[in-house]
Amino acid sequence: MLIKDLIETLSVKEFHLDEKVLNKNIDSFSHHIDDVVNHIDDKLVFFAYKGNNFDSTDKAIELYNSGKISVIITDRVLDKSIAHIVVDDVRIALTLASIAFFDNKLDRLKKVAITGTNGKTTTSMLIGSILAYAKNKIVTIGTNGIFIDSKVYDNNTTTPSGYDFVKFASLGVDTGCSYLVSEVSSHALHQNRLKGIMFDVAVFTNLTGDHLDYHKDMDNYFDTKARLFNDNYSDIKVINITSMYGEKLLSKLDRSKCITYAVGKEADVYSIDYNICVDGLDATVFIHGTKYNIKSKLIGEYNLENILASIAATKSLSIDDESIIKGIESLDAIDGRLQRVQAKDFTVFIDYAHTDDALENVLNAINSIATRRIITVFGCGGDRDRSKRSRMAKVAERLSSIVILTSDNPRSEDPMSIIEDMLSESPERSSFIIEVNRTSAIKKAILLADKNDIILIAGKGHEKYQIIKDEKMIFDDIEETLMYLKEYNKC
Repeated sequence: MLIKDLIETLSVKEFHLDEKVLNKNIDSFSHHIDDVVNHIDDKLVFFAYKGNNFDSTDKAIELYNSGKISVIITDRVLDKSIAHIVVDDVRIALTLASIAFFDNKLDRLKKVAITGTNGKTTTSMLIGSILAYAKNKIVTIGTNGIFIDSKVYDNNTTTPSGYDFVKFASLGVDTGCSYLVSEVSSHALHQNRLKGIMFDVAVFTNLTGDHLDYHKDMDNYFDTKARLFNDNYSDIKVINITSMYGEKLLSKLDRSKCITYAVGKEADVYSIDYNICVDGLDATVFIHGTKYNIKSKLIGEYNLENILASIAATKSLSIDDESIIKGIESLDAIDGRLQRVQAKDFTVFIDYAHTDDALENVLNAINSIATRRIITVFGCGGDRDRSKRSRMAKVAERLSSIVILTSDNPRSEDPMSIIEDMLSESPERSSFIIEVNRTSAIKKAILLADKNDIILIAGKGHEKYQIIKDEKMIFDDIEETLMYLKEYNKC
């Protein structure tokens, strides 16, 4: 791809390039400093923009002057001695340029996008299981990683940049994939990371308090999520009308393009009659008026909502009913989502729940199967939405027998200050055990557990690290749990 061809793919305001640069081949794109520090030629185009915590423009100019990059894409006019192209929105330009750079392979995939505060990962895995049962190869992009058929790649954020999104989707096409299923975060929508990509199906799971440090209030948060359901972003819209925000979203859309789902009331796909036990759930489900019985190894009413979301999404893709049901029933545990670790006399669940609504859903699910005490271990992340901290503590106190407050990626904040925020609306502090060190908190829970108790270790789920100040250390809730179960002969 030539740089002059790149210009034709973008809405360019102005450019400052000589003829030699215009006819230069592009080797690759970058948008993050770490990607180009060791780059050794000048066939790279750098997309410079201001993020929440950085502005890569100055570094881009330094790299240009050192001959490591060829052109800077920016939203501001630079010195005319620097080869650069000016656009309105650099992130949109990055996505559009990436689509062209990878030969429009993205268009060969049927694409499903899932957004909502909770349920994105589980719903994406359910949809992936259904599509795989129907003999399809799938690209899945989300919190737990990037999966291309059976190969797994790390993903540091729920929704990657437009470049990485298109790159991995194109790699999926090269390996025979026909579907893409992606979690789409509110940050990605607000920052226009995927603007210019049209999804065949968009799914709305729910909306509850989270990321208000970024979005400021629930109205802004909702409006950002709702962008995915504009007709220039998605075709078919799958909406959870169990959620009041789902009802609100539905009222703003063309109903003929929507498929609704719900638990406890009628919708296009719904379930009213269901049973939940320690081994999973058994539900009667109506799919556009036809009655089915579905069994799943997933636990909890909220997971029934995720199952219904997967049914509605794959039904809109014309997947047959047998594949839908068998695909759901064949899915086992999902990493970090009520992932079970069985001890001799009690059960430990590891879950990613890191909002008050997610924690309440998980604890309600556990309460529905518990025969004795529930011991909950959790913390709240530092440098993130502070408003949910006290709400999470109150949920844990109400739905648990014992609550151990600890650390969860405190980042730059003092872990004890985070715990003080968590306790700010709980006058009976004596009902909590405080153990700042997460390893010690897990150990304490295991020592406290008696026969038939259930321990919930919440907040980190699949994560394999702990961020304290600027250090990212190896830490795995499951490995910590297994270590102490073995040490105290409880497994």
